Amino acid sequence: MRMQSRVVALASLLLAWQLSGCASLSKEECLAADWRTIGFGDGAAGKRASRLDDHREACADYSVKPNLTAYLAGRDAGLLTYCRPGKGYSEGSNGRSYEGVCPAELEGPFLSAYRSGKIVHDAESAVSAIEKRIRESRNDLENLKTRLMQAESKAVASGLSDTDRKTAVNEVVHLSEEKGRLEETILESTSDLALSRNRLEQLRREFRHWDLP
Repeated sequence: MRMQSRVVALASLLLAWQLSGCASLSKEECLAADWRTIGFGDGAAGKRASRLDDHREACADYSVKPNLTAYLAGRDAGLLTYCRPGKGYSEGSNGRSYEGVCPAELEGPFLSAYRSGKIVHDAESAVSAIEKRIRESRNDLENLKTRLMQAESKAVASGLSDTDRKTAVNEVVHLSEEKGRLEETILESTSDLALSRNRLEQLRREFRHWDLP
């Protein structure tokens, strides 16, 4: 039952940290603190030992002092969960930072996987940037087509002076040229997108051996 309670407590702590991104503990967490479990959670999340200072500060208002020995023992155990190549790849591919917490004997494989994940993350970001650029260009093109139709209607409208008609025709020419440039940009971006997506898939295949539990 005690082990089950620790598992539940750890799950609650991890969920709270994921949702809030905050290092401090609530009053209830301080008063009921299992410092080994808290340390394990910090280690499993890749947090530095200095995280304990945040907990110490949070709990000081309730006259609760952390158990350093229990916390560090729990954190060491948590780091064994965090400092795995699969976790390193996950952290890198999700764009998370690494705080240099892994023991020397575990850091090499972890960092190799982490860097591979970062490469994939950068490739995903490149794809997203191109997709965004295409969406924006297509929106601009639709707006431009509307303006061009209006300019064309104005250019053939009756009752215009020669000067106004010449101005309207010049606007049609200008908008038509701009439309052509924008369409060319979209075509180039679409080609870039295909290349970037292919590269991303190649990288995912290349590094899939890191993507393990």
